[in-house]
Amino acid sequence: GGGVGHLARTLALYHGKHVTSLDRDLDLQIKGKVRLNKYPYPDGAGTLEFSNFEFGKDNQELAELINQHELALGLHTCGPLALNHFDLAKTNKSLKIINFGCCYQKLTLGKDFPLSNHAKTIDLSFSKYALTLATRGHHHITPEEFKLKKRVKLYRAALHFLLEEKFGHKEFITLGSAFPRVYRENFNIYANEKLEKIGLQKMEPKELDNFYKDTEVQRKIHEVYYGNMMRWHFARVLEKAILLDRALWLEEQNRNVEMLQVFDAKLSPRNVALICT
Repeated sequence: GGGVGHLARTLALYHGKHVTSLDRDLDLQIKGKVRLNKYPYPDGAGTLEFSNFEFGKDNQELAELINQHELALGLHTCGPLALNHFDLAKTNKSLKIINFGCCYQKLTLGKDFPLSNHAKTIDLSFSKYALTLATRGHHHITPEEFKLKKRVKLYRAALHFLLEEKFGHKEFITLGSAFPRVYRENFNIYANEKLEKIGLQKMEPKELDNFYKDTEVQRKIHEVYYGNMMRWHFARVLEKAILLDRALWLEEQNRNVEMLQVFDAKLSPRNVALICT
């Protein structure tokens, strides 16, 4: 899942490694090749090639790339892609695997998690919401970033209650984020942007702002927010439970596994690697 090849380019150009970046998205790889040509090759640089593959499919060329002489590195392998990575490396007797998981909400419960006999024995069963939360472990943020995050959550909760009260939508509707500048405006700017996005009639700005300032609405959205604050503390625990399950599953296959935090969370909160030989 090498994408445009940022990591691959760094390893090749500045660490002298010979790297092949694998991804199924050809457009990303074309962008990667264009970017690669913008950089001069320093003395001692290695080489970088892009190969277009769908992981999980039988392919002789993949077997030649992932073998007993090579390191197979997966940075932020999305959902079940991590499991395909482990399986390929095992089949082709890869020298060593370094794998970082992410996007746990894309796992299929019962199939992709839990995996180990131990987790199945103790009935380690998560909901889809737990899998989503496992992906939400964040690094430390500044007070200003915290204020913005709080406004984002309060506005989103208020919009949900607005959709329920004014439009009869009781189910949660996925709407995505807005630009940070929108959250710094009054609620009516954010709300009307989202109402238009889902094809609903815009409302008067004053009516929207009065709705947001209503005492009962403020009570409800802060209750949701404080509940979220408590939930967030479990995100890292859930992620590590998923990764420990994978480590045990690999050990049950007689493979040597280490689970390590290998870089600072400021670079990325997905910083725990499974290193398997």
